Amino acid sequence: GTRVTLDLDTLAGVFYILCLGVAIFIMLFLMEFLYATVKDAKHIKDRTFMKAFKRRIGFIWEDLSKKTKSRQTNEINSLIAKIKFSKAVKIENKANETKR
Repeated sequence: GTRVTLDLDTLAGVFYILCLGVAIFIMLFLMEFLYATVKDAKHIKDRTFMKAFKRRIGFIWEDLSKKTKSRQTNEINSLIAKIKFSKAVKIENKANETKR
């Protein structure tokens, strides 16, 4: 058959579908977020839309910061484990050298 080179023109449809999916996701997220914010503001006395909006943004910010802290903690623990392991290997090697 004929050879078709893969370039931006031949793959444009994939990128259009991808962009459309991202746009739909963002619209659905915003609609759900606003719906939940309005619902919170209606069901709780003395809570305005802005207070409910700030509260929900605070929840998102808190979740994101916890994930970042958790990821950093996991990386630090991994590094500590590697250091301990390398020290144990060095000690074991020294012990084996002295036995010889």
